[in-house]
This record gives sequence, structure tokens and C-alpha cells, in this order.
Amino acid sequence: MKKILLLGTFMSSFIAFSQDGTLDLSFGSGGKVITSINSGEDKARSVSLQNDGKIVVVGYTYNPVFGYDFACVRYNSDGSLDNTFGANGKVSYDLQTGSDDKAYSVDIQMDGKIVIAGYSDDGSDRAGAVIRLNTNGTLDTTFNSTGKVLTNFTIYNSNPRTDVFRVVKIHHVTGNIVVGGECIWNSDESRGIFARYTSSGQLDTTFADNGKLIDLPFPESNSIGFMFSIEDLKIKSNGKITAIGWSDIPGNGSLLYARQYVCRLNSNGTLDTTFSTDGFSSNSFTTSDNKSYSILLNPDDSSLFSGSSRWSSTDYKYYFGTVTSGGTVNSQGSIDFSSNTIDMCYGMAKAGDGKILLSGSSINNSSSTSTFSMARINTNYSTDTTFGTNGLVITDFGTNTYSESFDIAIQPDEKIILVGYTGNDFAIARYTGNVLSTVSFDSSTLKLYPNPTTSILNVKGHFEDKSYQIFDINSKLVKIGELNTIEENAISIEDLKSGIYLIVIDNIVSKFIKK
Repeated sequence: MKKILLLGTFMSSFIAFSQDGTLDLSFGSGGKVITSINSGEDKARSVSLQNDGKIVVVGYTYNPVFGYDFACVRYNSDGSLDNTFGANGKVSYDLQTGSDDKAYSVDIQMDGKIVIAGYSDDGSDRAGAVIRLNTNGTLDTTFNSTGKVLTNFTIYNSNPRTDVFRVVKIHHVTGNIVVGGECIWNSDESRGIFARYTSSGQLDTTFADNGKLIDLPFPESNSIGFMFSIEDLKIKSNGKITAIGWSDIPGNGSLLYARQYVCRLNSNGTLDTTFSTDGFSSNSFTTSDNKSYSILLNPDDSSLFSGSSRWSSTDYKYYFGTVTSGGTVNSQGSIDFSSNTIDMCYGMAKAGDGKILLSGSSINNSSSTSTFSMARINTNYSTDTTFGTNGLVITDFGTNTYSESFDIAIQPDEKIILVGYTGNDFAIARYTGNVLSTVSFDSSTLKLYPNPTTSILNVKGHFEDKSYQIFDINSKLVKIGELNTIEENAISIEDLKSGIYLIVIDNIVSKFIKK
């Protein structure tokens, strides 16, 4: 009976939680952090979380001497700059002498090395760019010998070339690095592109055409005059790639429209024809602009996507939809922060209880101001009115009248991070999330062994790409990490003291004992 009471007390401390969607006052100043890198324009575009709770944010900074440079900043879990990284938590890199370099995406390897993607423009040629940093922020010279790799995509003998990587993801099974983006060869024509690199920074010749995929046969009756871009992608453990993006006909008068596209590739870079018969699926939810920027995969290979949809010249809304594993697209809904705002949805993440967070920016047409914005939807795709104010959150940054958010991440403790910029500086905001509001003990789904254990805890269950949290008997979070294999994962707990612990994975809880 004493053990049962102890466990009940232990769990009750989890279930009490604050209003979801409020700024986390333990982070930075009032839940916000503003970081200046150089005296010019600094914009954060992407965020990734380390297993130790540190926060990695990338984007670009304007240097009066070298132009735009890749920028990376690492923060401690409380929002302070991590002085073990670069110079006082910051690094910036000029990829070619005097080139303009902008970073748009970041992912972190299992060994903690940081992979960043974007572009490098030397004035005559713009190439897709990838760099890899060591855990201290220096360039990793085991990656293509210089820590960086530039890649051009040739199409129709275009010159100059304009190649941009919008997203980078690491396939943790193989260590391969996959990027997606766009190749523009004139003012109104472009193609979606992919590339895959080995962990050493070389193009992977087993993928597509010597590591590069370009000029995808998008199923338009006449793709000449179209613009295409890949904005986000996810990689399954088997190497298949599901990507989201958009197509557009620019400058075509009343025919101006954009529509979202989803495509799925086999691990060798060919189109997966089990997906919508030709590897592509598309839809347009209004008669004009519909651009998708984020995608999430479900275990059954279905997916959820989000973006922005134009309803009038002064009213854009968040929109979201689903794609079945076979490629059928279904619209699920839209969110309007105001009838007089341009609501741009760039980020999406799934919380531990299955609810979906959408994030981006809301631009007020009347005042010409812009704020961070965020919404939460339930698992049935209705707006979650328990979040923020009727499901919506708006955040400004004081005297700066223009702020935009481009990415979102959810910590293992369910706190929510938005990144972007305010004025000319990096900006981050952290919010309270739904910390274990619904938990369940399920030994049939989550199996642990040996238990008790001394050094290694084996986790068995279908938890690929899920994060775990370990709490001690005082409800203190003592360890976080990622599970990366399908059936079984080994977690080192040698650093934990002897005692009783709870491990939480995908909102399922189980107890173990460290001897």
C-alpha cells in the first residue's frame, strides 16, 4: 500500500499544469529572448533541440564587410547564451570570400554535430550549401575536408544558376543527409530539387542521378512557366522520403495561383508509384494562393501538412490537411487570426498528446505590424479552445513593430519554442505546453528490461523518432533523449542515482528501478 500511495503522489504532481500557450516566465526575459549577432540584419529561420536540452537556432546575419553569412546560436535551456559554443554562444560563417550566404534549416546528428543548409551566392552563381559544425561550433573538417559543400543543379543550361536548399534532414539509420529546395533558372521558372550526401559530405551516387534529383515530372499539363519549391521533408527508417512544397504560375494575371504538392520518393531517389500512382499528390483549397511549408508523418505513412491560403488580397489564413498513405489529399480546416491579417503558417509540430501546433506570423494590414502567431488543433482537427485565447496565441516583442516566426519545436517537457526575428535580431519565445495532462500506464505497449537495471535500460515498442523523458521520485526531469529504431532502443542510465524513476514516451508511462 505504501508503494501505491507513493506512486499516486508522484503522478499527481504531473497532472497539475498551467494554462497552455502562455509565455514561460522561466525562459529569458518574460518568456522571450532577443539576440543581436552583427549590427545589421539578423534573421533566425530554423531550430533544433539537443538531447541535453540546449537549443540550436540558425539563420543569417549581415556583415558590413562580407555581406550575409550563415549564423548559428546555441542557448541553454533557460534561454541564456551557451558560452561553450563559438564566441559567447554565437558563430557565423562566410562560405566563399565575400559571398552572400543564408541558412534556412538545421538538423542535429546522433553524435551532436550540427548540419545546416541554405545557399551561397558569390555574385555570379548561387549554389545550394551545407555545412557541418562540431559540438563547439567550429567547422567539422571531416565533412568534405572543409566542413562545407556547395552543390549546383544544371537545368536547360541555365547560367547563372540559382539553387537554394530550404530543408535538411538526417537519416539517423545511415547517417545520410537529405536536402530539398529549388533551382531557379529565370524570373518565373524553377524546379523542386533534392540531394543526398553521405555522412562524409560527398554526394551519394546511389541516390537519383549521382546524388541529385531535379526536374521532377510534376503532373501539370504544361509545366513550362511554373515555379516549384520543396519546403519540408521527412525520412522514414526505410529511407523513403515524403516531401511537401508548392507550385505557382507567377505573373499570369487572373490565372495567378499556387497549389500544394506532396511527393514520395523511394530510398534510391525514384518516385514511389504506390503513392497516388505517380508519386505526386496535389490540391488547391481556394482559387488562388495555397502554399504548404510543413509536413508531419504518421506511423501508418499518412501525413498532415500545413501552410497558408489566400482568401482575399488582405486575408490569408493558416490551413491544414491530411494525405492518406496512398496519396489522397483531404482539406481539414483553416484558422483566421483576423479578417484583416496576412496569417502565414510556416511551422508545425505534434505534442505528446497528439494535438498539433501550427506557428508562423500574423501581419496586420491596418497598422503594418507583424507578430509571432500560433494555434493548436485537436486530434479531430477542431481548434483547441483550451490553448491561449480560444486556441490562438499572438506574441509581440515590445517596441519592435515587425516580428516573424519561421519554425517551431516542442521540448520533451512539452514546452513550445518559436524562433524568428524581431526588428533586426534573432527572436525566440517559449510557451507552456500540455505537460502530461493525460498519461497512462501500459506495460503491453511500453516494455522495459532488465528492470531493475544497473546501466542499460532497453525499451521495446513502436516508438521510432519519439522522444523520451525520465523523471525521478521528486518529479524532476533528469534525462531526455530520442528513440531512433523501430523495435528496440537501449538507453544508458549509468549517470542516474539508484532509485525509482518514471519514463514517459508518447504519453505512455512506465516505472523502472536503477540499482
